[in-house]
Amino acid sequence: MATYDVLMREADRRGISLNSLVNSVLKRYVAFEKYSDEIGFVPLYKGTIKRIFDKIDEKTIKQIGIDIGSTIPRDLTYLMFNKIEFTNIISMIEISSSRYGVVKHEIDGSKHIFTVYHGICNRFSQYLAQLCVSMADDLSLKLNVTVVDKNLISFEIEEFAGNNNNGR
Repeated sequence: MATYDVLMREADRRGISLNSLVNSVLKRYVAFEKYSDEIGFVPLYKGTIKRIFDKIDEKTIKQIGIDIGSTIPRDLTYLMFNKIEFTNIISMIEISSSRYGVVKHEIDGSKHIFTVYHGICNRFSQYLAQLCVSMADDLSLKLNVTVVDKNLISFEIEEFAGNNNNGR
């Protein structure tokens, strides 16, 4: 099947125009995919991730979340935008979280509310929650995890007043 036909079917399935689909694919590539090899991302089936996380104890899950959250989000933001700014961090969260599944992002005043539906397992949600907390600590952000369950995580994030992340 030709690429055009595949894209047309996907656009129809999503109920969007071909132009919108192509724009979203290109945006994801420019913002994230082009760095995935450099960063060392590998695609894994969700069932594989679930099996791995089901075997890991909670203490190890927490430590992995701390380790990853205090390094990778900063590195991703620099790679994607060349500058640590709140709007860039928010974009990085939205783009990188979409790798896990569906991301809902709402704005309520200065607060950004994210819900990430990953459909993997509760321990994966615990990992993501710890990663988010560690990321917020590293980047001097105010973050509150509001929901952690077997399918999703939800959190609120905002910039501390007068915060400047550029030099850290």
